[in-house]
Amino acid sequence: MRVRTFGDFEVFVNNKPLQFSYLKTKEIFAYLIDCKGSMCTNGTLICILWGDDDPSAHRSYLSNLLADLSKTLKDAGCENVLIKRRGQIGIDTTKIDCDYYRWLKGEPQARAEFAGKYMFQYSWAEVTLASMMQEDSL
Repeated sequence: MRVRTFGDFEVFVNNKPLQFSYLKTKEIFAYLIDCKGSMCTNGTLICILWGDDDPSAHRSYLSNLLADLSKTLKDAGCENVLIKRRGQIGIDTTKIDCDYYRWLKGEPQARAEFAGKYMFQYSWAEVTLASMMQEDSL
């Protein structure tokens, strides 16, 4: 599995874009990538995806999206990427080739590929982008 975060977020399996059934499923996976392996609670995901809305109104939908994410990764042969615990989900970063992770390690090619754009379709990614821009200017 290869993940591109610089620019538009995209996931590739065997060099083909992974097809997500729902945009929100893809956004959940993008957020998990951004968390760099940290476990995320369902409550955090609800806040990220729907902001200040009533969390109880989205629990069932989130459950469906997480099931869809599991199915999508399983169908692609990548189910071992997800780490699930009761009420939490994360990813195993060692099973993913990601430009952002290579950038964090200071790899020259990844540093050269970063052009000031990071998952620009997600507003929550602006926090990471700001941190990257600050580090890149040092």
